[in-house]
Amino acid sequence: MANRIIVATLYQTPGSSPTYLLNISPNTLETFTSGDQIFLTVNVDSSAISPGVTAISSCKITWEQGSANPFVAGPNTPNVKAINTPTLLGTLNVAQGARVRYSLSIQYNNNTYTEDPEMEINS
Repeated sequence: MANRIIVATLYQTPGSSPTYLLNISPNTLETFTSGDQIFLTVNVDSSAISPGVTAISSCKITWEQGSANPFVAGPNTPNVKAINTPTLLGTLNVAQGARVRYSLSIQYNNNTYTEDPEMEINS
């Protein structure tokens, strides 16, 4: 069993018409093991920080492609509010190895950002 951290970073592209993007790391082919505790940290890059907005409004995880929630206990809407602070999502519990695709939506400063990463889990 290990502690693993998923890092979601919200950043702004440079230029006269900036776009806000969400990047998840790791986002593909990262191998986890049943029993691992998974934490989520949401970082907001200095380019994307809105003055006075110091928290995430909401964070939602949706398990896709018929994947069940692989956590022993862990909400689909984790209580992630603080920026740059690891929040425990839950402990992985899978009977067989699986590749799990999920969607992570984060709301910050009245805007919602979504990324669709994938995790590989060994039983």
